Amino acid sequence: GGIGIYDLETGESILLRHTELVPDHSVQAMAALPNGDVICGTTIAGGHGTRATATEAVLFILDWKSRQVSYRTVPVPGSPSIAALYVADSGLVYGLASPATFFVFDPVAKRVVQSEAFADWGAPVFGSQLVPDGQGNLYTVLSRAVVRVRMEPFSVEKLDTPPQAITGGTALMGGRVYFSVGSHLWSYAP
Repeated sequence: GGIGIYDLETGESILLRHTELVPDHSVQAMAALPNGDVICGTTIAGGHGTRATATEAVLFILDWKSRQVSYRTVPVPGSPSIAALYVADSGLVYGLASPATFFVFDPVAKRVVQSEAFADWGAPVFGSQLVPDGQGNLYTVLSRAVVRVRMEPFSVEKLDTPPQAITGGTALMGGRVYFSVGSHLWSYAP
C-alpha cells in the first residue's frame, strides 16, 4: 500500500505507490516531524488472500517537499509491523511495534535510542495509538494490558490486565483510557 495525498487548497492529489516508498509494505502509522517531514511505520501484512513477501517492518522518513523517502531503517528487528507513532515536543519519536515492543527513535541522529519488549502483555490491537496526557506520559492498550509510557526518563509500565482480551483502542478523555473488548466500550482510570 502507498500513500494518497490530497491538497485541500489546490485540489491536487498525488499517489505515492509502495514501490516509491518501501516495496511490498503498507503504511500503518504516520506522524509529522518538527521540520515538516513525515515519519511512517509499515506493516508487511497485505490484504485478504495475500502473502507477505517482506520479513520486517520499516520506519521511514518522507521528505515532505520532494515526496521522496529520505531515510529508512528497521527499528525492531524481526517485527512484522509498527502499529503506532508519536512525536514528542523534544522531536523524539515514540513507537509501538508488534509483538509488544516500545521504542524511541531519534530522527536527527537517525537511530533507535531505547527499546523494550513486553511480549507477555499481548500484542498491539486494531486502532492502537500512543495517546499523550499532556503531563509527559503516553497511554496505549495491548491485547492483555493497559500501558503507560513515561517519555522522560523513558519507562514503560503495565497499569492493569483486563479480565477479557482488549480488541481495539485507544482514546484518552476525562482522565480515563478508553478501549474496546469485542462490541463493548471499556475504560480504565490510571
